[in-house]
Amino acid sequence: MKFFHNVDIISYYNSLQFENSFFYYVDENGRRQIRTEKMSVKVVYEGLDGGCFIMATNCSGKTLIGNGNSEDLISYLPSNVIDCIMDHLPLHDTARLAIMSRDWKQIWKSLPHLKFDAQFFKQVLNKNESEDIDFFRIVSKVLLSHNGPIPRFYLHIPYMISEGPDVSPFISFLLNNGVREITIENCSSFSFDLPSHIFSCVEFKSLKLDFCIILIPPTFKCFKYLIHLQLDNVRFTRGRFRSFIAGCPVLETLILKGFSGVDHPTIEAPNLKFLNVWGTFKSNSLKNCQGLQSVTIGLLEKVANNRGEKARDLFDFISKSCKVQELNIGGYYFEFMAVTCYWGVMSWTFKELKLLQLSNIDANNFFQFFCAGRLIQYCPNMEELVISFRSTACSNDYVVNSDPSYKHCSLRRVSFDSVSGFNTELNLIEFLLSHSPALEKVYIKVNPTPASDLEWKLARALMRFPRA
Repeated sequence: MKFFHNVDIISYYNSLQFENSFFYYVDENGRRQIRTEKMSVKVVYEGLDGGCFIMATNCSGKTLIGNGNSEDLISYLPSNVIDCIMDHLPLHDTARLAIMSRDWKQIWKSLPHLKFDAQFFKQVLNKNESEDIDFFRIVSKVLLSHNGPIPRFYLHIPYMISEGPDVSPFISFLLNNGVREITIENCSSFSFDLPSHIFSCVEFKSLKLDFCIILIPPTFKCFKYLIHLQLDNVRFTRGRFRSFIAGCPVLETLILKGFSGVDHPTIEAPNLKFLNVWGTFKSNSLKNCQGLQSVTIGLLEKVANNRGEKARDLFDFISKSCKVQELNIGGYYFEFMAVTCYWGVMSWTFKELKLLQLSNIDANNFFQFFCAGRLIQYCPNMEELVISFRSTACSNDYVVNSDPSYKHCSLRRVSFDSVSGFNTELNLIEFLLSHSPALEKVYIKVNPTPASDLEWKLARALMRFPRA
């Protein structure tokens, strides 16, 4: 029998399910059976050291594996199964598998998905971290020896490099080899300039970039197949943000974290379902995004001369034109919109909303406390509520303004984070307990404090609060 000890192929092999050509089941003897279009495969585990052997028979009953002189099983698997197994192995291990046979050397050189992740560079780069030239040499060597298309590409830029990374040669090579998904994770101290020729590829389905500078060329027309776009810690130059997003007509997921360079981002994407925006901006707006299901929005810095009109326009659109099921307001954005919520006459009703998250609430700020109370009442069908406070000192005793007969009949779970035990915080907890007849669980995480009796204080208060 053939045993495989050092390379953990079988664990990956058994954890996968493939449509049509490959699946597994357990037979009457308790052995796992893997069946493909051309053969039936038995995987039998022996011993406690991870050793195992595999036996396969084809449709005519001929044993392909079973004796020591048998040929290896994996080479007989369909190509899509081999690609999937290799895709679940680290890139460094897939390169080592090339020594198993001459056929596998060619399989390694034609992998459709290349993933240069942190683990790869940890294993491959020299322990002398000052030798940063190896990063570019190794990636270039693998790409130049590759045969065939590369639809998916992942690149981790190590933190130890001593100058700004130049990814332009890699992008050029990928564009000429059928790339559809690119992820670049930049962990270095230097941002990189996104090469302009990347905007010439209209075949992208997924694009994830980190810590780079983006200059959208005037010649850009569209990414007509782009579904997922994630930009972390990026800086836009010379505008064109709105036309860039509008040029992605089938975009479903948009994640912008830590972006800058766009004071008034306008997002227009008719198929957008998931929106996550965290950055530095003065206002933002949505156009033609009626399909939104989840919205996360946060400000990294306070807005000067805040009057909140733009926040009102944004939430007017979300409440009247979208069927949002999850809403997360974080950072300083809650402070940004609190003024609007107090002074404006709102007609918001989020009927489809199931989850509401409010972060960074200052319980000592009347506008924010008032806004939190109203938003909760604007969501009649909400099932889960998550609130985190940032209060450092609070001498006020605000209460939630509501109709005495008001009941929140759908709310089942409530979570509070960074609770300091101030009266305003306790009043909000009491309001939810007394107006939520379907409430099942309340989670409270206290703020670290020298006061050792805080948890006892909260426990005593909760015992006294009335229940709906």
